[in-house]
Amino acid sequence: MNGTLTSTPRGQEPILGAPTPAPVTGILHPVGPHLVLAPPGAEDARLWSALGRLPAVADALTLLVATPNAAPALRQQLPALARTAAERGATTVVLAASGLASAAPGVQRPAEQIAAMTGLTVVAPDGTVSLEPDGMLVVVGEDASWWRCTAEAEAERLGVTWPAWPAWPPQRAAEGFALDLLRGAAWVRSATSEQDGLLRERLDALLLNSGPVDDLAVLVVGSPSQPTLPVDQLAAALRSCAPDASSACLSAPWATPVELAELALGLAVELGGDVRAAVGFARDITHATPSVLLDGECLPTWEPFLTELAASSRRLRVVPSAWRAAGGAWRPVTAAVFRHPAAPGWVLEAIPAGLWLRAEGCPADCAPRRMRPDPRHPLLVVGDPDHLAPTFLWECLGELLDGLPLSGEARLALLANHELSTADAALARSAARSHRLGWVTPEGEVEVERDREVEVEVEVEVEPEPIVFAGPPAPSLPAEPDEHSEAAEPLEPVEAATPVATVAVVEPPVRVSTTAAAPVPSEPVRSEPVPSEPLVAEPVVAERDLSVRPEPAEPEAAARPEPAARPEPPASPRAFTRADAAATPGASSAEDRERFKALLGPAFVRQANKADQIATRLPALRSTPADDIKADLVAVLLHQADTGVPAPRADVVAAARNGAPGPLTPFLSCLGSGLRRLPSHHGAVLLGALASDSDVQHYTEGAVLVEPAPVTALPAYDVDLGALVEFAVWSTTGRRTALFAAPGEDACVVFPPGSRFQVLSVQPGTQPGTEPGTPHRILLREVGPVDEEPNPERERAVAQRLRSWLERRDGVAAHERRSMDRPERFHLTPGLALRA
Repeated sequence: MNGTLTSTPRGQEPILGAPTPAPVTGILHPVGPHLVLAPPGAEDARLWSALGRLPAVADALTLLVATPNAAPALRQQLPALARTAAERGATTVVLAASGLASAAPGVQRPAEQIAAMTGLTVVAPDGTVSLEPDGMLVVVGEDASWWRCTAEAEAERLGVTWPAWPAWPPQRAAEGFALDLLRGAAWVRSATSEQDGLLRERLDALLLNSGPVDDLAVLVVGSPSQPTLPVDQLAAALRSCAPDASSACLSAPWATPVELAELALGLAVELGGDVRAAVGFARDITHATPSVLLDGECLPTWEPFLTELAASSRRLRVVPSAWRAAGGAWRPVTAAVFRHPAAPGWVLEAIPAGLWLRAEGCPADCAPRRMRPDPRHPLLVVGDPDHLAPTFLWECLGELLDGLPLSGEARLALLANHELSTADAALARSAARSHRLGWVTPEGEVEVERDREVEVEVEVEVEPEPIVFAGPPAPSLPAEPDEHSEAAEPLEPVEAATPVATVAVVEPPVRVSTTAAAPVPSEPVRSEPVPSEPLVAEPVVAERDLSVRPEPAEPEAAARPEPAARPEPPASPRAFTRADAAATPGASSAEDRERFKALLGPAFVRQANKADQIATRLPALRSTPADDIKADLVAVLLHQADTGVPAPRADVVAAARNGAPGPLTPFLSCLGSGLRRLPSHHGAVLLGALASDSDVQHYTEGAVLVEPAPVTALPAYDVDLGALVEFAVWSTTGRRTALFAAPGEDACVVFPPGSRFQVLSVQPGTQPGTEPGTPHRILLREVGPVDEEPNPERERAVAQRLRSWLERRDGVAAHERRSMDRPERFHLTPGLALRA
């Protein structure tokens, strides 16, 4: 980029028109939407490396001069440059050649000469040009700048960067602003917007998770109805609450990416310094707690991959400044861009709306960077109109997804950013189904592939058990559940026709055809044919010979271990304290997992196949040769399904509270380890219990109780649990198990065995049948590993949030609440074992 053109006095013959005695030193090399003036033997890879990050500008053609003798080479290539600009419909030519717009008294700039000769608008620098890592062209030097030159007007100064940021229009609002101080943050919104107490409460709750902050950390801007504010109002608000606001992070969670960038740059110009802007809602400035997207009710959803932008008042530009690293085989290339060995020539870029898998080099269409994030799901944008995704990219999509930092239960939605042929569309949709991705239709709607139910004809060879007349039925164990149905009931005994004789009649094996509803997985999975309902053989009445009385047949031995005997309940309620935590099973060991596999027997293989399918939706759940966690995931799957395998839930709770080693100890160890691998839930959850008034008295304010058993709760407030006592719990590490839930099933939050709860408040209720008939309510706070010490301020704040959440529950009439299937799953008295 060295070399200059000689300036000439105005009115004289420009030197550009003179013959060039020097030999040809450069030709035009097309590189994407740009051109490079370089020697004939220049390597394409090096040219792509030079211009690969430079963004394209509408109606402009960029030429990077990379030859030792720039002036003669540029003179010779001007006709070809003008033809290329005309063919592409460009009206502006950006000449990245150092010193091309240098000025001298009474003479034309070389860039002005080119504009007069070609009739085009010419943008050129008056100093040395530097290509920055973020893809911007910067003029280096004191008072250096880019200039726009035309044949009709004087040259116009543009600034030190290209593409040039548009001049910030001054905005002065007639109305003032409203300012609320939150925990370590200030919330600025229009004075005309309505005060929303629930919105303020939820914002404060999100900031609460960041810990105490002495100085102003975050400036929250706008509201759902008015996402942004004028810059002068923001600057005034920032100065009023923090004189030294250089460290404050701008957070406009309801603004579009374009609005956020304009707001950050305007504020940087107004304050005369750099401004940091969070993508989504910033919970603190230390990045210990990442930013998060908010839904329409101001509830957190998924964590963005591009987390922060930086606006520079000196260079008038906005660039990525913080992002989440991609794991697996992804390797960083430049700011928020990664490369994978399985996809040569393609890179992954973090954008506000999610991720962009694009061709390496300069993209011709930067629209994905301006896409508005959808709180429901992050996008995986593939390709652009000028770079179509090749077939191998769809085939290796699973390998590319491995290691991506997906948060919580966020499911990527696949968006093909170019036209697809019929074959490519089928291949792309198949890849989306295989990897549990949503699919964005041309209308912008997201289709989520769910397990379909089909009718599967299976033939099952049934070996009926002996049918005994006039004899007491043998006790039967719960049947092992199969992949397609709930746990089968044991074969029912058929009563004898007469009590006189006892006859055992054994039928030969019969072949029965039945139809069962089976989920179709994304990939073919062989499953064992199992009948959808228990089959009961009809008794065959034969002529009885009373002189012969055969011995009754022995029932078949069960193929699964007997469940642990439920210990006798205590005579009076027993409160579990920290002393009981030592008996809680810890992380699962290799021995625990092997014992759990032996406990399930052949059923483990079928459940492990299901767990493998679930793990494809969250790469963090995939097993490795060094850490095989299938047994942990199977334990979570069985607890969520609650089919009685390996034991009914009541037996699991009793075994956990008993504390003594038993047959279910490996299951509890694997369950706790599996739950701790799942994403956590921050917020209020609900569970109930059929406890008496005297039982409630055992919950005393300030007490910390330990629950040895897993605790299952619901994050919904509009459900009917049919309980006499309701527990509202503020969760910080409760685990979301939606990945393991059946389609249409309510999301659950499960606290692992050994969780601790602090009693914040006990609210007496009224007796059933009276108005308003409110049950007893006990407010609990989950005690995490870092908040064990008493903190009255924190406890009051959490209790107030729980009360506000319960007020929302009270706003739903009793007859309008949703009834739950098997509500006893959500019945438990945390930390207290009731008497019989």
